[in-house]
Amino acid sequence: MRIDINLRYRYCERRDLRRGTHRGSTMAASLRRPSRALPDLRSALKASGVVGTWRYDVPKALIAVSAPVARRLGLAPEAATRGLPLAAFVAALHRAGRARIQAAFEAAAERGGPFDLTLRARDGATRVSLRGRVARDPLGQPRQGDGIALAFGPDEDPEPQAIVNRMAEHAIALRILCADLRQPGLCAAVDDLMMEIGFELARQLEAGREGVPH
Repeated sequence: MRIDINLRYRYCERRDLRRGTHRGSTMAASLRRPSRALPDLRSALKASGVVGTWRYDVPKALIAVSAPVARRLGLAPEAATRGLPLAAFVAALHRAGRARIQAAFEAAAERGGPFDLTLRARDGATRVSLRGRVARDPLGQPRQGDGIALAFGPDEDPEPQAIVNRMAEHAIALRILCADLRQPGLCAAVDDLMMEIGFELARQLEAGREGVPH
């Protein structure tokens, strides 16, 4: 007796489904199983020094950080995760860097774009680097900053070249701000500062080349 090949295929398909051996069910099961070959994201971030996240609400001038970041900086986690006014956030940090940090946030609120700022806790030893971007709204105005936070121990220090790069970014932001004041003398002073930073960056680049074996 002749059996239609389509009927035979359907019979085999139903049998395999009952047994759990159908190719489709096998593939679905394999997709549900976590891949052991993929690295754990949390472990990878921890190994990179990432300790949390941050957010900057530009219109409200509020800074929020995740609880681990708050604890490292000596902030109350509950309040810090909700968001602190910029002035209160800066006041809780080490005194020596407050003016720099205040200016960096205010400059980011003006221009938006990439953001990279190192904070120092009140104890003077613990440092956290905020890295990310301040996004713009549809009208082109800076709206919100988001990013990750990296921790530095007391014996660790960001590379000198990276520090000088950040100084250059802040100097450029100062130059833009002082132009709005229409104070030629102040702008000239910032121009001199930018030139000195450029010289220092050149020295750091030269030192880096000398340290590379040929």
